[in-house]
Amino acid sequence: MQKKEEIFWGWYIVAGAFLVMAINYGTRYCFGVFVKPISDEHGWSRSVISLAATINMMVYSIGAIFVGRMLDRIAPSGL
Repeated sequence: MQKKEEIFWGWYIVAGAFLVMAINYGTRYCFGVFVKPISDEHGWSRSVISLAATINMMVYSIGAIFVGRMLDRIAPSGL
């Protein structure tokens, strides 16, 4: 009898992490596609919509500095 090989559980974690990252970066960097429809729908100028995206990226970038320093102090894997 042959033993049925099961998929290593770590691959499920890799697939889940990939899915989360794809959704995260996909929604963040496809913003330019939606600028004109948002502008048409709400009557806002493109500069106002782009300002919101700029503020979002600045908060994300500044937050990355603090999260990076925190990760240097507290390792995510507990090592």
